[in-house]
Amino acid sequence: MHKQIERLKYMDYLIRIESTGSMQDFARKLEISRSTCGEYLRFMRELGAQIIYCPYRKTYKYERVNRLVIGFLD
Repeated sequence: MHKQIERLKYMDYLIRIESTGSMQDFARKLEISRSTCGEYLRFMRELGAQIIYCPYRKTYKYERVNRLVIGFLD
């Protein structure tokens, strides 16, 4: 589970700095398959992240300023 959480954090970082590239590029940066990358994006969207793809900049980005926060409450 730790690996998945770290991957989500890295995905959030790449999306925030608008440096994902295409789905294929994004998957390559994460060292996962394209389909797995798509599953992670769907999961993030289910959590409420408004992630869009900008064809002009060729990157995924947040529609509004967002940040994925993963943690545990005491």
